[in-house]
Amino acid sequence: MNKQIFVAITIVCVTMLALTAFADELDVQRSSDGTFSFKIGTVVLNEGSSLEREAVILNDPTCPIQINSASISLSYSREDRNFLYKGTSQIESLKSVQALELRHVLFDVFGQHLKNLSNFKVQDFEAGNSELSGEWRVYPEGDIGKFLSSVTFIVRVRLEDGTQWVADFEKLGTSLSSLELERKIEEKEACASS
Repeated sequence: MNKQIFVAITIVCVTMLALTAFADELDVQRSSDGTFSFKIGTVVLNEGSSLEREAVILNDPTCPIQINSASISLSYSREDRNFLYKGTSQIESLKSVQALELRHVLFDVFGQHLKNLSNFKVQDFEAGNSELSGEWRVYPEGDIGKFLSSVTFIVRVRLEDGTQWVADFEKLGTSLSSLELERKIEEKEACASS
């Protein structure tokens, strides 16, 4: 085989593999979700903090539902005297769907995992835009002053024909790691600054 043809074929194959790998990537959207210092009733939490809450959305291009926005807020219910996480997500169904599970993974101010909140809906969603909302009790209550970041993604979808789309947890894990929610000072950086 001619060396130039071999090089050209190799370049085409490597390019195709790179494009395939890129297509398998998750779409990551990061946005502010309000201030870390907030007031519930007469109580001010994290007063004096300049930190901003962050909402992260992970969309898999192969999923029949895409998340357009997601937000987690904190509130207090006077009726049952509980602090609550309140989640609101705007989604777009690309196909008719009969059920879905959307998950919010919460992280504290140090980037450590706090808890997972699952929004499990069994209802018909026609193609188009919809809103999902949910409420979850904050437990333990001490977590209310720690919550800084949320990562939202679709876990599972049941389509109208009974088939299911299931998230690729390997891709989700890789994307979560790349967010660097927990940033550590490297040993060599710590020694250099001393």
